[in-house]
Amino acid sequence: MARSADFGYTTGPAKWKASKTEIKVLGYGTFISIWKKQSDRAWKVALDVGTETPEPAGKPESLQMVFSDKAPKTEADPVGARKALRDAQEKFAEAAKTDSGRAALAVAADDIRVYRDAHFPAVGLASAGGLLTTQGRRLVSETLGGDMSKSADLAYTYGKYSSAGEGSDKGHYFQIWQRDDAGPWKLVVDWQQALPQEK
Repeated sequence: MARSADFGYTTGPAKWKASKTEIKVLGYGTFISIWKKQSDRAWKVALDVGTETPEPAGKPESLQMVFSDKAPKTEADPVGARKALRDAQEKFAEAAKTDSGRAALAVAADDIRVYRDAHFPAVGLASAGGLLTTQGRRLVSETLGGDMSKSADLAYTYGKYSSAGEGSDKGHYFQIWQRDDAGPWKLVVDWQQALPQEK
């Protein structure tokens, strides 16, 4: 959650059935939801995505709440923060044209989470690095939208991408960025999903 307590995200496992009373599970996945506090103080989902995963084994992880209770060292500067975020994203997008995996790792937070269909979430630099480097490709992206917390420490963007080379495809991406005080923006969530192949 952002320090301004107006912006946050949740993520975790999911499963779906034909109906609430049905016993048979049809599929498994992982969801990511962006939540934003409205003017009436009600929390609403601003964006929701997910991936399909294999059937999980063992017990799910316990619920973890992550937020900072430390007061920021500097006053929030939304204008400066948006510029710094835009610069970080443009640098990432330019590097992704050569290798999207290395581009993501160059701006990744230590606890980055990477989501791809048919894979469980890769959490942390070591795990995420393995997935990103094996799936890294030349990628051209176009940002379509996004938002930032009032405290200018948590933001998200989404858009579309196309890749070149062997196994080229088109799809959509979604990223969550976070920063501590006036430090650099770091990538904490990276999600991609390819569009169905045209027949």
